[in-house]
Amino acid sequence: MELNITFGPNAAFMARVDKVLLHYLRPCRDAVAIKLALPIITRNGKTMSNYELVNDAVVDIMITTIDAAGNLVPAPAGDTFTVVSSDTASLNAVIGTMPSGAFAGKTSLRINALVQLKAGMTVTVSDSAGLSTDVQTIDIVADATAKAITLDLVDAVLTPQAVPAA
Repeated sequence: MELNITFGPNAAFMARVDKVLLHYLRPCRDAVAIKLALPIITRNGKTMSNYELVNDAVVDIMITTIDAAGNLVPAPAGDTFTVVSSDTASLNAVIGTMPSGAFAGKTSLRINALVQLKAGMTVTVSDSAGLSTDVQTIDIVADATAKAITLDLVDAVLTPQAVPAA
C-alpha cells in the first residue's frame, strides 16, 4: 500500500504522516501463536478434539505460526521449537522435519506410540520467541485398517441350485 500525498512546502511533513499511516493501516503480519497443521475431524456432527495416533505409525505434523487474525505467517527469524509430552513412557514427541510431500523439510512435530493403547495425553509445542503455545490432546489407538482380505467360511451361506448339466 502506498500513499502519494504532496502539498508543496509541507511534503516532508506529509511523508512522515504517510509512514505513520502505513504503520497503522498495515494488516498484522507478526506471528503471535503456534498452530499445528491438523485436520478438523467430525463424527456424528461433533468435532473431535483429540488426535488419534495409531499405535503402529510415526506421524509428522507440520508446525505453523499465525498472526493475531489467524492467518498463517512465517515464524520469527531464528525461532526454534520445543515439545514436551505429558507421558514420556507412553508417547514419544520430538521436533523434526516433514519427511516428504509438498512441505518436505518444514519443521514438524514427530510423534509415535510407546504403548498399545492410552487416552488423554498431551503434547505442548513452544518456541524460543515466546509465541503462544499449542497444546494437543493425543489418544493412542489400535490400527483398525484392514490388512488383508479373507473369506469367512464358517458363516458361509449355502443356497440350493440345480445340478449343472454334464
